[in-house]
Amino acid sequence: MKKLILVYPPHSADPSGLYGQDRDWYPLGIAAIAAYIGKLNICEVVCLDLFNKTMPEALLAIKEELIEDGVNYVGFTLMTEQRHVVFDLIDDLTGPLISQDIRIIVGGPHASIMYDQILEVYP
Repeated sequence: MKKLILVYPPHSADPSGLYGQDRDWYPLGIAAIAAYIGKLNICEVVCLDLFNKTMPEALLAIKEELIEDGVNYVGFTLMTEQRHVVFDLIDDLTGPLISQDIRIIVGGPHASIMYDQILEVYP
């Protein structure tokens, strides 16, 4: 069965990981997508809520999931204020770490509105 990793990225690239916000809620966007895909039974879904993590912690969490066999897709929520964090994570993950068979997906408000700009930078 195929595998999809859904990532809610860190809020900030600040090495301290401190955004100044404690968050007790789970990101409902990736939860809803995971529930829908799970209901269709088309692939295994892993959700990673990395909002309050530092960039090194987030990268490590994603890499740990990528070690597992069968990962076909990695999807990122892309809010405008998180765009640099997401693009940095994609840059860190692509190349030798991610096989050409793994597809990177971005979704969310920024990706929906600024798709032309994103595709220019990341064809």
